Amino acid sequence: MHKARRRSKRRKRSSEGAAPADYSVNALSALLGNDRRTIDKAVVNVKPTRIEGKTKFYKLEDVEAALARNESPLKDEKLLEEIRKIRIANDEKENLVVRTSKVADSIRRCLTPMIAALEQRLVNEYPTAVAGLDVPQARVYGKRLFDEIIEYLRSFEKEWDY
Repeated sequence: MHKARRRSKRRKRSSEGAAPADYSVNALSALLGNDRRTIDKAVVNVKPTRIEGKTKFYKLEDVEAALARNESPLKDEKLLEEIRKIRIANDEKENLVVRTSKVADSIRRCLTPMIAALEQRLVNEYPTAVAGLDVPQARVYGKRLFDEIIEYLRSFEKEWDY
């Protein structure tokens, strides 16, 4: 008997490397360099060429024309900047914002003793301590060093415990 051939559900492109006929909002954002929200606003009255699931695809020319018709991109940018400032102000009110200088001081306080201990243990003590040991004994010594380093890193937890 003759076997029936299955047809592939994939669409074949007309030529290798050819630009697609339509783009999603994410692809348009990357291609045009505009924010996705700006493109979403511009394509409200543009009919999509196709829809796959929840993703709509648009012709590049249609979107460029819609963006050109957009009267006030400056107004949109101003609105986004105001929203950003309000979010920052709300975060400051809720004590979610921390000054970078405070973080840097904390890192300095936690890492300075660790650096000194690492140098002392790894450069001065480790070579002589493991010189005559076999591999399992050297691992035990290395594990002790590891535990000591972890204690220094846990000081960050204590530093930022809320």
